[in-house]
Amino acid sequence: PYFIDGQTKLTETQAIMKYICYRWGEHLLGKDSAQVGEVEMVAGIISDLKGATTMPCYTSGDKAAIGKICIDKTAPVAVYLGKKNFLLGDNVTYVDFILFELCDFMMWVTDGQLFTKFPNLKDYFNRVKQLPRLKEFYENDAKCITHTRSQSRSVSRDSPVNG
Repeated sequence: PYFIDGQTKLTETQAIMKYICYRWGEHLLGKDSAQVGEVEMVAGIISDLKGATTMPCYTSGDKAAIGKICIDKTAPVAVYLGKKNFLLGDNVTYVDFILFELCDFMMWVTDGQLFTKFPNLKDYFNRVKQLPRLKEFYENDAKCITHTRSQSRSVSRDSPVNG
């Protein structure tokens, strides 16, 4: 991605997200220095999870194998989340939006098994989706295209994700 704000020109997703947070929502970086450190620790873990679950889409494309990776690699994140409202407790951070998007992808790849295996992730996903601006976005079909089984192209469980 490429981002321009006045004289500021950025590439790289993480840099853009942090810039946006610092500029318009500093609380999304963490509420104090200890939490900022924890946010960055969790960001690294979620980044590793994202790489492990999305990179095979560009290589093997084996949806069943990718689904297994999703389930296996998500277990520690689900344990860390536990019963918390968001990854760092009661306040949302930018990492919650990364995990939210990743859960949406992993739910599709696993044919819903992700939320069956980790019900706390389902609760978390629904909680994030109900945040005021996201709720507004998802409720407006002109702004948001969602994929359901009836809308998606016909792909069997064994079809390659990249094909």
